[in-house]
Amino acid sequence: MPRTRRRRRVVAAWAVNLAYAGVIASLALLPASVQVGNRDWLFHALGFGLQAVLLTVLTRRWWPPLTAVGGAAAAALLYGTLIEFLQIPVPSRRFEVRDLLANAIGVGVVTAMLLLAKSGRVQRAPEDLT
Repeated sequence: MPRTRRRRRVVAAWAVNLAYAGVIASLALLPASVQVGNRDWLFHALGFGLQAVLLTVLTRRWWPPLTAVGGAAAAALLYGTLIEFLQIPVPSRRFEVRDLLANAIGVGVVTAMLLLAKSGRVQRAPEDLT
């Protein structure tokens, strides 16, 4: 792959990751105007699971697969913890351990799926089903 194309992909991966982190921060740190009720844990699990995937895509070019997946999982969990602490002074927001647990479950499920896919234990669908 030409160097310019590779550089564009890296810049695009960074841009997507930073934009997504910004979306998470804006949703988590603005005062809550909509109550999501009992589905809050699902949004945390999906949101930080997706962040782990995006970070894995970013880091897999420089790190070995296990390191990329593990590092991405750790970074997503650290970011989720930071967000929880930053919510403390925000009106209508508060630090919640169950949010951290939901983040960890989402990141854990995604990490397990990525590791299984990387190990080849997940069966791929046949290319031609006819």
